[in-house]
Amino acid sequence: MKKYFLFNSTLIFLLASTASVFSQSKNDFLGYWYFTENKNSPTTVVNIFEKGSKFYAYAFTYKDSSLSATEVHENMRGVVFAYDLKFENGDLVDGEIYEPSSNKHYYFKGKLEDNNNEIKWRASIDKTALFGANLIWYRVKDPQKYKILDVDFESVEKTIPERKKK
Repeated sequence: MKKYFLFNSTLIFLLASTASVFSQSKNDFLGYWYFTENKNSPTTVVNIFEKGSKFYAYAFTYKDSSLSATEVHENMRGVVFAYDLKFENGDLVDGEIYEPSSNKHYYFKGKLEDNNNEIKWRASIDKTALFGANLIWYRVKDPQKYKILDVDFESVEKTIPERKKK
């Protein structure tokens, strides 16, 4: 009886774990996100898009009461900085991110959390993600609030970088 109970408990746990992984759709990653040091005050708005079987992110300029459109990351506006991400088992993995202030490329992977309203990213110097930093992006729930100034998508596609890390 104990073996039967243990087997059923294990089976139920495995099925529940598998269901939660596969309940994530790759489309849940698409759209507008922001990141910041203060969750209530976005500093950068990005768009995640899919091209072929890979995912990419590029920066936007946005306006609010304190920043003009040209003051926010003008050098990175419309430039793809996260690229070659693959959707596997509910996560985006095996990509790279470009960090403009250091002019370096890092390994990059992300996982949806908080009812698909946050992406927890790991940027690392090694493929195992042992040495690196964690980032959180928050879903933009009301794009009109930020008066997003998008760029021409054909121009964005031309900025997709070649993979630096192997």
